[in-house]
Amino acid sequence: MGPWGALRSLGPARIVVSVALMAALLWPMLRTPPVDSFPLSNYPMFSAPRGLTSTVSVAVGIDAEGTSVTLSPESIAGSDQVIHAARAVIAAIRADSANALCREVAGRVAGSSSPAVGIEIVTEEFDSIAWFEGDRVPESRQVHAECPVPR
Repeated sequence: MGPWGALRSLGPARIVVSVALMAALLWPMLRTPPVDSFPLSNYPMFSAPRGLTSTVSVAVGIDAEGTSVTLSPESIAGSDQVIHAARAVIAAIRADSANALCREVAGRVAGSSSPAVGIEIVTEEFDSIAWFEGDRVPESRQVHAECPVPR
């Protein structure tokens, strides 16, 4: 008895239930627009079209020559978690408390070996393709807060 013979031996009700279950499993693949859901995840967050620019809000240090200095997540948010630091900056900008965050970051940087003499809370917009080709100069830059690092 081959595979089809085994299927016939199940009986008509079991065949209908099996086909219905297979259809339920494959249904998410056929929906438009794609939806990320149970039982089949097609991960649309990775396949959805993205814009050509990316906007990033961040706290940066400024050294004595006026050059940007990368700050650690610990300097920014008091944690080693990158996402936590990014969310802290975004939340401060949205809550109109970027000045308070700037002073907190400056206080943490003052106790470190960072060459930063000032802190800026900024939102920068980059050309995504150019950034990956090495052009790291933002297309636009908005400074939300500036403060000195107490030394």
